[in-house]
Amino acid sequence: MSSALLVAPVIFAATGERIDADAVGAEEGRTFDGRLSSSIRDIVAYGGTRPDFSEGGPLNASAWADSISRKFTKSLLARIDHLHQMLPVEKDRKRAKARVRSCSGPGAQWVAALPTSPKSMFNDEDFRILMKFRLVLPTNSLECCPHISAEGNVCESECDAEGYHLLQCPSGGGYFVGHDTTCAEVADLMGGSEGIPGVVVDWKAKVEAWPRTTRGYEADVGLYNIPGERDLYLDGVISLANPQTYRGCENKAGSVAELWARRKNSEHPVFDRNTGQRLQPFDFRALAFERHGFIAKETLSFIKKFARMRAGFFELDPSEETRRWYTVLSCCVQRANARVLRGDATPGRRSPPPSRLLAGHDLVACGP
Repeated sequence: MSSALLVAPVIFAATGERIDADAVGAEEGRTFDGRLSSSIRDIVAYGGTRPDFSEGGPLNASAWADSISRKFTKSLLARIDHLHQMLPVEKDRKRAKARVRSCSGPGAQWVAALPTSPKSMFNDEDFRILMKFRLVLPTNSLECCPHISAEGNVCESECDAEGYHLLQCPSGGGYFVGHDTTCAEVADLMGGSEGIPGVVVDWKAKVEAWPRTTRGYEADVGLYNIPGERDLYLDGVISLANPQTYRGCENKAGSVAELWARRKNSEHPVFDRNTGQRLQPFDFRALAFERHGFIAKETLSFIKKFARMRAGFFELDPSEETRRWYTVLSCCVQRANARVLRGDATPGRRSPPPSRLLAGHDLVACGP
């Protein structure tokens, strides 16, 4: 493969310029040296350094490639920040910065997911509305919010075209839509018919250590008989990185997901806060996602650990299995987003998914 084509994605990301394979062949000829020279000239033209071939070796090559990657990343971020500063309203600038950061990380797997199973598929309408949401294009033409509360009261608040109110409206269950679906998807990955052998799933597990004094002090999923692990309880949350609701979230990627992960851990204590001594014989993990896709560090660690455990049981590629888990869960979150952004008059009351969906069947249709 041409060296020019190898660096083409990096150059395009940093500059917006494409390297055409036919043009490279015509201008530089068919020789390796010619194509290599062309690639180096392009890198240098866009601010990179010329490699020193007299100091060869994998370590030097790796260091040079890393410096080029950081250079182009810095350049790309500077261009994005410049575009943000061109927005006339400060509120829009902050929202745009928060959105870009929230779109990053493994939670963006849904964008490139191959539709190889119902778990990684979208219908055309949903995919269009999700891409509009990602690109800050109008997702709806609603004037008033159509959501109905669990008590039957209509919200009737003014709707924004980008769908931010719809996703945060408590009357419509925007806080909850996708919550149970995503937790059930995790339960299926862990203990479904094709999950980790031996794992037993308990839906909406009641835990005496966490009395239900307020809504949310329960565990969404209990996982038992995990090979080599303690029993594990999970509680999930999906939040929207909106600077109007979470001040400063535009300055750091994942700050909203991490905030909710900390809150969930404080509501479900396993260790003494002062001494660090274990209080419970089981473990707890918060599953925290942002609506644009970002996944909290604790959730990423959970996914990697148990995806690799399943890969070990079935002799699969650990990296590919981890990627599959990222894809399944990110697609699940985005399908829930599409349901909300369509303006469905979804009540705020949560209900468990059908039992048949927790028996190893497909969970994509599951909703609160």
